[in-house]
Amino acid sequence: QSLSYTQVEAMSQVLVKQLLTHFQVETWQGGVHIFLPIAAQREFNTLLLYEALSSVAPQLSWAVPKINDKALQTCLWDKDTAMTTNRWGIAEPSEPVDFPVEQLAAVIVPMLCFDLQGHRVGYGGGFYDRFLATCLPRTLRIGVCFFEPLPQIGEINPHDIALHYCLSPNHFWDFTRK
Repeated sequence: QSLSYTQVEAMSQVLVKQLLTHFQVETWQGGVHIFLPIAAQREFNTLLLYEALSSVAPQLSWAVPKINDKALQTCLWDKDTAMTTNRWGIAEPSEPVDFPVEQLAAVIVPMLCFDLQGHRVGYGGGFYDRFLATCLPRTLRIGVCFFEPLPQIGEINPHDIALHYCLSPNHFWDFTRK
């Protein structure tokens, strides 16, 4: 939260360029699951990613999460979807339409930090780990972070799902080449 909104926007633009440089998004089929940013938390602005990918890869559909109990419901989304704000300050579709998880080409994963093994720390609760466990193995798990990785995150649980890739403003990590 020590980042200014100007810094967040600048780093978000760099992260979008990183993603476009390292992935052939124009070949992706199906959908991309993004989180909608919480401005007060100074999160990566995924709306910039939506705008960029929509012009480069118009064939893609978009999905966002809606929190139901202890699970993330994957919902169809576009810029005209009616939204409400949940108790955590996260925008969610007002009238959610399910998006089939098996049709996701990629999931853009939020995080506070990550390590050199592709493990991440989010806000807690295990929502994304449970969600990623339902995705097909071919679905790309791409983390975005404003900061460089830690050498290792200490508390990794058996149910934690590692990322395939991670982007920071200065680097690209490929965890599939272990």
